[in-house]
Amino acid sequence: MIPFIFLGLFFPEEDGFKKRVETFARAAAIVSRFMGARIGLVGPRPERFETVTFNEAEMVRRFKQRVIHESLFGVIEEARALKDDDPEVKNVLEDMRCMINVSQVPHEALLKMAKLEVVLRRLAKDRRLSGMGIRCWTEIQRYYGISPCFVMGRLTQSGIMSSCEVDIYGALTMLVQYEASLETTPPHFIDWTIQHPKDPNVFLAWHCGNAPPGLVCTGCPAALRYHSIMYRDVGVERSYGTAEFRLKPGPVTICRLVEYRGEFKMLITCGKALKEEADFRGSWVWV
Repeated sequence: MIPFIFLGLFFPEEDGFKKRVETFARAAAIVSRFMGARIGLVGPRPERFETVTFNEAEMVRRFKQRVIHESLFGVIEEARALKDDDPEVKNVLEDMRCMINVSQVPHEALLKMAKLEVVLRRLAKDRRLSGMGIRCWTEIQRYYGISPCFVMGRLTQSGIMSSCEVDIYGALTMLVQYEASLETTPPHFIDWTIQHPKDPNVFLAWHCGNAPPGLVCTGCPAALRYHSIMYRDVGVERSYGTAEFRLKPGPVTICRLVEYRGEFKMLITCGKALKEEADFRGSWVWV
């Protein structure tokens, strides 16, 4: 429940009134989607990623949220069962080709991506999911033959928040950001990585290639490629699926929901994505 607040004394046509109503609307949108959210868990978290553990009991008690557990291999088997000429698969395949340069990816790999996306979209619809955390390596590469990064970015862009490494709080953080923008700007699930070599107040916001395609910077090349890390373990031919480009410059909000001993907190800070070129793989920008 959101309490009533006093906005001040304004005439309806004043900018101050509009700004305060908009702020309240954004807060209401966040609470509406966050409370009772249903987040899919597709596969277990990677072994050493203790930082993505979550307190399911507290999520239910505090926020009435549900974590919907799904088998990664069940998803893979459903994707394998889809026919190449399935209408949904064909539509997704064509949309992928229109969205990004796919010339470096074999048709068979692109077809697998389209089938995976169809299955995950059906899952989100059938289970009424606001988002999902996905086991994105290395089983899906070994047993299905692609990396799901581009698919996850497309899901996020369409309003189904998709976080890597089965990061449930990450998916919820993305949901908060998406609703704060009134569903106008998809978030990017990043790693806070290296410091800039010259400016100590700048860091590299990076991930393997899961950025929503709509976040590509104007005029920058965007291509679907093989995974820049996973290929060492599974081979190039089984790791295609990363959307690689520099993100658009401009103001950004960096958030992270965490929980310690039943107490939930969120880091919220602001920065600026820079228009600075570099030679990186994946989806990235200096902030």
